[in-house]
Amino acid sequence: MSAQTITGADHTADEARALTLALRSFDITATVEDVTRGATVDRYHLAPGAGVKVKQIAALADDLAIALEVASVRVLPVGKHIAVEVPAAQRRTVTLDEVADHIRQTHPLEVPIGVSVEGEAVAARLDHLPHLVVSGTTGSGKSVALTSMLAHLVAHATPGQVGLVLVDPKRVELAAFRPVPHLLRPVATDVDAAVRVLADVEATMDERYRALEQAGVRNISELGAEAPPYVVVAVDELADLIMQAQKRVEPTLVRLLQLGRAAGIHLILATQRPSADVLTGLIRANTPSRLAFSVRSYVDSNVALGQSGAERLLGQGDALWWPSGAREPERVQAPFLSTDDLTNMMADVADHLPDDQPYDEPVAVDESVMPERPEPMDAPAASIRDDEPAALSWADIDGAIRAAYDKGRSHGNLLAHPPMREHRAMVASDWSVAVLVTLMVGTFSVVALPLLPIVVGVGAAYAVTRHRTSMAKYRASRERMRS
Repeated sequence: MSAQTITGADHTADEARALTLALRSFDITATVEDVTRGATVDRYHLAPGAGVKVKQIAALADDLAIALEVASVRVLPVGKHIAVEVPAAQRRTVTLDEVADHIRQTHPLEVPIGVSVEGEAVAARLDHLPHLVVSGTTGSGKSVALTSMLAHLVAHATPGQVGLVLVDPKRVELAAFRPVPHLLRPVATDVDAAVRVLADVEATMDERYRALEQAGVRNISELGAEAPPYVVVAVDELADLIMQAQKRVEPTLVRLLQLGRAAGIHLILATQRPSADVLTGLIRANTPSRLAFSVRSYVDSNVALGQSGAERLLGQGDALWWPSGAREPERVQAPFLSTDDLTNMMADVADHLPDDQPYDEPVAVDESVMPERPEPMDAPAASIRDDEPAALSWADIDGAIRAAYDKGRSHGNLLAHPPMREHRAMVASDWSVAVLVTLMVGTFSVVALPLLPIVVGVGAAYAVTRHRTSMAKYRASRERMRS
């Protein structure tokens, strides 16, 4: 897999002439030294003339696009040259197999990212990222890139090496992964299910940290043969979760982003709405690696990528890849994986890796640290007869709620905290305060309100009288001055 590099006089005169004439029309001298043809864009390497700055050419990106009759142009410095990326006349589809064949699978968390402009396969290890944000508008290739990463993980790692936790509010993007034995929980397709599975992952993380503390190590990779499998949490549409349940979802996500790396838990968050209210400051601060597809504006690009540039991408898998530690983003063409190929691939994985119990048991909670709970609602409810009114206290209601919470835990729906806080019964002092406030308000209404019109009338009469007296004195003084 290599890009075609054309140097010197090998490239056609028309290609060089179009760009040099466009630059010359803006009084900029530059020479096209070589052209690199990629799958999506052709990169023209310019040698600028004396005194020509990169900013001068970058500021003319829109004008160059018009002159070259293309959708968009991206300008960036590459070594000693100024690179001008122009959409290729004929785009080439990059398949997942094409990228996977050139990846050295040295680690179970190795995933394909795409093909660079130079034609080199680009891959990444999730434990080095350690978390990733994938953003892009509808049709930009965001979901295809996410499914390609997950499919490669499933195909090249066993359930004992990597486990998946998938959140798919769209219900259809990640449905193909349901039969694979790598799933630690069923695919969460609604907000309540997403909250539960994320709480389970958080509990798993805490349990692993306790194991690390007991073993005296800092990372699960140091546990050797006793190391648990890595956990990859993939959220296909983060904006939907944030919009519906930000207060329940964001704290758990931020905590997993902050502490998940040492516990072997890595997150891939995808969104088609890379705005500041979705990718909040805490989420951006804890996801140093970004894969940005085409977005609507430079404002969205600044949120998704940390700088402008994603708004000039061409869609359909054209992306900017900026892993943790890199100085600048790299332009890549993400691999394509059709729905049929994905379905067949996952069915093949399920056939070759059978598993009688694909889902782990919920993480056990130490009952000794749980607060004492009152008796469930069954006992007081049994004493209520049809011929007398039912009188339930706050303790009875709270006991019923906690009983339902215990029942949910027994079925694996583990919540982070009991769903209701403690309540106390109203005591005599509460009733005394209520009666005193009622008497004060009643007294004010009976005594003060009838006198209010009289007070207002007296005040108005006094104000009118003072005004007339002042005017009379003023006229009298004016008459004396004239005389």
